[in-house]
Amino acid sequence: MIKKSTILVALDFSTSALNALELAIRYSRVKDAKVVLLYAIEPPVRFFQFFKREDFLAEARGYAEDALENIEKKYEEEDVDFSLVIREGRPWTAILETATEIGAEMIFMGRSGHQAISEVILGSNTYRVAKASKVPVMVVDKMEDYKVFSKIIIPVEPGHGIKTVKVFLDTYANILTPNIELISVVGDDVNNVKSQEEFLLKEQKEIKEMGFDEVHYKILPGEKVEKTLLDYIEYQKAEADLVILSTDRDDGLLDYFYGDILGEIVSRSSLPVMSLRP
Repeated sequence: MIKKSTILVALDFSTSALNALELAIRYSRVKDAKVVLLYAIEPPVRFFQFFKREDFLAEARGYAEDALENIEKKYEEEDVDFSLVIREGRPWTAILETATEIGAEMIFMGRSGHQAISEVILGSNTYRVAKASKVPVMVVDKMEDYKVFSKIIIPVEPGHGIKTVKVFLDTYANILTPNIELISVVGDDVNNVKSQEEFLLKEQKEIKEMGFDEVHYKILPGEKVEKTLLDYIEYQKAEADLVILSTDRDDGLLDYFYGDILGEIVSRSSLPVMSLRP
């Protein structure tokens, strides 16, 4: 018997987290995967000056179980394989540990919570999970009428490959048929533009050889990478449904797509963002 794939959804039951769940369910239909919902409880220390720890945890657990029951009712006709994990502790640590324990192939998260405690639970932890996760992390804010991976925007760092992205695409080539657009942001130097175009042509050819027919590239002029990318993502949001960020550099890894740019795009993108680590 073939073992089912597992995807992890980190929930605080805010709007963005429920949107992440909706996208995860769409993905689970395509991949025939089971969905594990994680609710991480991190009670503030000062809270226990007024309430017993056990009472707080019991109430939080009851809330999560009731919410899961409502989710199961909502999707009962779609035959989704749900399970719930409730853990106490720092949410970003709980998410990473749970993903490892259950063998998750992907993590889905909302971009931020709907109130202060939710922002502590998920919002401020999204970046940490995206940086540290060994599996792809999908960060979702709004949920439009997207198909699953119908058009993917892939930013490419000038002069560096996208090996990790190509491994991901190759893994799912049998279930994905997206249009793919490779995007590079380059300054006004003509030589830089020419060398990057040659590089993108090479990457385009390799992805096409993997079985993807619609692969295009575009070079955008701009000095501020994150602003240029965000403007283009906003321009393309009616057609695209996913942005994939990755880098195959070992040196300066966090300074490019996993530095300020990852944080900017994850926090401001109008499209779901998937982060991949080498």
